[in-house]
Amino acid sequence: HYSSANLGEADLTGTVKGGKINFSFDADAQGQALAVTYAGTVDGSDSMSGTVELGGLASGTFTGKRKR
Repeated sequence: HYSSANLGEADLTGTVKGGKINFSFDADAQGQALAVTYAGTVDGSDSMSGTVELGGLASGTFTGKRKR
């Protein structure tokens, strides 16, 4: 499940194969449908990083760490 102040709540689908991750979800960005896709790698046992594509409108990078 995805939760964001900007993109709201959404169920996501994805895969983890080896050290590679891919997940995506559909969001509503100020009334516009937006397909959000993340792709990256697992870095050790507690973090991940990669790229995010926002429906062809924008792209960027992300990092994430396990919350303990």
